[in-house]
Amino acid sequence: MDHPSALEPSNGSQGSITEELIAATIAGLVSSAYARGQSLEDLTDLVLEEDPELDQMTRQWLSEIVAEAWKDLSGSECLEAA
Repeated sequence: MDHPSALEPSNGSQGSITEELIAATIAGLVSSAYARGQSLEDLTDLVLEEDPELDQMTRQWLSEIVAEAWKDLSGSECLEAA
């Protein structure tokens, strides 16, 4: 997946990655994709693309989490406002 991530340290900082940070990053990714008019299928395809840092099992797991987030956020005002 070739896109900027909130999980990537900026300016060489070594902050810890927490569950909250991961959840916020996924929510931001879903919201951003929705705002650009992408579908859940588009986003899932992006997550499942070959990646040198993530194995297939991890990408599949992440795609399921992204799908859950999409469904959860699509019923809320979060995506409407994006």
